[in-house]
Amino acid sequence: MQEAVGDHGRIVNGQWISESRAHERHPLLLAPLIVLDQFPVKNWIGQVKAPVFVAHGTHDTSIHVHHGQAVYQLAPNKRGLWLVDGADHGDLWARGIWARADAFFTDVEKTKSAAAATN
Repeated sequence: MQEAVGDHGRIVNGQWISESRAHERHPLLLAPLIVLDQFPVKNWIGQVKAPVFVAHGTHDTSIHVHHGQAVYQLAPNKRGLWLVDGADHGDLWARGIWARADAFFTDVEKTKSAAAATN
């Protein structure tokens, strides 16, 4: 899992929803029984109050794209879902994730500043 966390936002890149990733890759094994879930996103994403931006490649061979979609659907404060057509697990860096992250955090900061100005 790779993520960037700002004071008022979170970007999740290449995230799986739970230990089911191991089961997808090794369906004949009892993966959920032997793999400890170190990143139980489904258990905490619903409690994140900050805006959430999820980035995922559509051809990710490590973590299927549906995991990124599921993480985004569970986020209570959705701010963006960037599905990169044809990108594999490590391709988002070359495809511009830093520019997307900068735009996300800039937008979050502007929203926060505008809200503070009206209060």
